[in-house]
Amino acid sequence: MYNLSLLFQHFYQFNPFSPSKHTLNTDEGIIDMDIWGRMETSYLNDSTSLTHWAQNYPFTYNGYPMTSVMFPRLPTVVKWTELPKPFAESYFCDARPYSKDYGGFDAITFGNLLQILNFTPYTFRPVNEYGYQLDNGTYIGSIGDVLYSKAGFSSNGRFVQDYGTSEIEFMYPTFFDKFCIIAPKAQQIPQWLAVFRCFNPYVWTLFLVSTTILGFIWYLFKKWTCYLHKNRLITKKTDELISPLHDTIPVAIIDMWLIMTSGVPSILPYHSVERLFMTGCLLLSLTIGGTFQGSLTTSYSTKSYYADIHTLKQLDESGLPIGTSSRNLANILDSDNNPVLNSLQKKFIISSVPVIDQTAFKRDICCIERASDITVIMTTTFELADGSALLHVIEECPRSYHLAFIVRKGWPFLTRFNEIVMRFSEAGFLFLWYEQAETAIILSERIKRLKDLKDTLQAFSLEDMQTAFYILLIGLIFCTIIFFFELWLGRRKEGIRIREKTKEIGDVMCNAIKPRKVFYIN
Repeated sequence: MYNLSLLFQHFYQFNPFSPSKHTLNTDEGIIDMDIWGRMETSYLNDSTSLTHWAQNYPFTYNGYPMTSVMFPRLPTVVKWTELPKPFAESYFCDARPYSKDYGGFDAITFGNLLQILNFTPYTFRPVNEYGYQLDNGTYIGSIGDVLYSKAGFSSNGRFVQDYGTSEIEFMYPTFFDKFCIIAPKAQQIPQWLAVFRCFNPYVWTLFLVSTTILGFIWYLFKKWTCYLHKNRLITKKTDELISPLHDTIPVAIIDMWLIMTSGVPSILPYHSVERLFMTGCLLLSLTIGGTFQGSLTTSYSTKSYYADIHTLKQLDESGLPIGTSSRNLANILDSDNNPVLNSLQKKFIISSVPVIDQTAFKRDICCIERASDITVIMTTTFELADGSALLHVIEECPRSYHLAFIVRKGWPFLTRFNEIVMRFSEAGFLFLWYEQAETAIILSERIKRLKDLKDTLQAFSLEDMQTAFYILLIGLIFCTIIFFFELWLGRRKEGIRIREKTKEIGDVMCNAIKPRKVFYIN
């Protein structure tokens, strides 16, 4: 145990964040001024208080003025009037008086920093939001305002990456996010075609082939049983003897098709072998028929779409270009060992207007957005009244980054700001604020849509049943064609038969009236 001796109790230190009021006499009158910084005297009674002072001084900035830059951005910086009232008045938004007019993740984080550190913000909106580097090497937007000391920091989180300058620094990361590519939503399958897509082509092919084979097997069973019973079958209704060989292979296949489509065969089986075979076919048709009817009901009651783009390779094969309005993302797809990303980079373009609108409505380009923002953007802007989306998020995201506020290099308050942001992150507040704000925006938008949504229950119309009538029409057309063909063929055969008969009669008559030779005997 050590004996500690206190050598002094009073000491002086300069506090740059201690305000004081001063009066200045001028020709125009007396002006009250706030002067920052003064010498302060502290009194220590033991070594413990000295340690406490060293660790916590200065704790707040006592209203010290700081300039910052912020711009609205859905969903991280949104006006409080645009957020749901229950969320805006909840305990998640205790820092609302400090963040002034804006809510959302970035604004709430900024408000809590302001509440704890007690500084006076002078916030203005940049000309070009995030900003970028011009061809002459200068920067515009929020990054330019921070770089050229117009603002101490930017309170819009941005990806931690190289922006072409070493004169900016990043605060402790507030979030982790990914860049994902958004493609146009696949087209809706027409109602008449949705019926045929209840099963995939392989199932349809298997169904057709297996039914045909079962029909042929049934024909063989009939022929075999008839051979065993001397080619005679006795029906249950009458004692009439019917020859089973009168049934041909096409007739047996048609009967099997009737069974598989929940119909009944033309002749019921008589022998045990046929009955067992028919029982298995009926069970199979029951399963297939139930599955088909359920899928058919689903196709009528829900919308079906063609296959979406799910991988970067499929996107590359589609040939769609990728666009963005942010010049900072110009080389986001560059890769040294990934040929797919290199191929996509060649299709990357910089647009002067937001690309996401063109992606949703013109469907001729893809765009890049943050993965955490996509759900909110799609729900609030690019979702129809019935809930169907206009956009589709590709599952493979090419890049992942941390997000953080930026400050100019050498900013003297960075250490204290980093400490507070780190505490927010370790306590889970940052993730909580983001999730709550995003969920509130999504639920509010969907509630509004449900209020405006009309009753979707309606009776089936002719448009819904058009497929059945199309099939009937096609069948009638084929039947008509075959009928006239058989009629023509029958008349042709009848004409040939009549001509042959006429010729035969003519030959007989000619032979009958042919003059006979007379022989005279002398």
